[in-house]
Amino acid sequence: MDGKNKLLIVVIAFVLLIILGIISVKKPGLYYEMTTEQALENALSYMDEVFPEDLVYIVENSTPGYQLVDVRTPYDFLKGHIATAVNIPSNILLEEDNLDFLRGLDKDSVIIVLYGNNQSQANCPWMLLRQLGLENVKVLLGGYDYFHASITDPYGIEDLPSYLVEDAKYDFNELIQSNVASEFSPDVSAPEVVIPKRKTKKAAVEGGC
Repeated sequence: MDGKNKLLIVVIAFVLLIILGIISVKKPGLYYEMTTEQALENALSYMDEVFPEDLVYIVENSTPGYQLVDVRTPYDFLKGHIATAVNIPSNILLEEDNLDFLRGLDKDSVIIVLYGNNQSQANCPWMLLRQLGLENVKVLLGGYDYFHASITDPYGIEDLPSYLVEDAKYDFNELIQSNVASEFSPDVSAPEVVIPKRKTKKAAVEGGC
């Protein structure tokens, strides 16, 4: 076998390896069908939110066409959850079985209501599922804590912060500005003037032997 034949065999083998590599590469199973901007626009429009008072009616009357999904940990779910809810923690939400279950509900036009301890805990799973193409996914405003409080003490619900506004606990911009001002602003207060007092000598004692 001459050198040309050997080179040809090596080239063919190399090409075959490349082709096999391309064929064996696993295609991604998940594709985004909605941009982040579109999902944020939906969030700000309150089109994909469920009000606690509406969910009370849905649960008490066993309204068909709804499935509650608790995205908290199994421990939190066992401590207490909303009736008829199923527990799919957010960290395993995209496992094949769970995603197939959710997609099946969505295909059957069942409204999937996600909730966590608070609304923020369910916002990311909601946005992810919406970006993956699920159209009937909503979030419970206020989350489990607000919903549970409204059931156990409906007259004390006014003492809870509004679930429509998520205010930051601290105004960090104001804190930064006040700290900068106090650190770099000169002390313009006049210094206290201290006038030293001279000690007077004691008079010599008169008299003697």
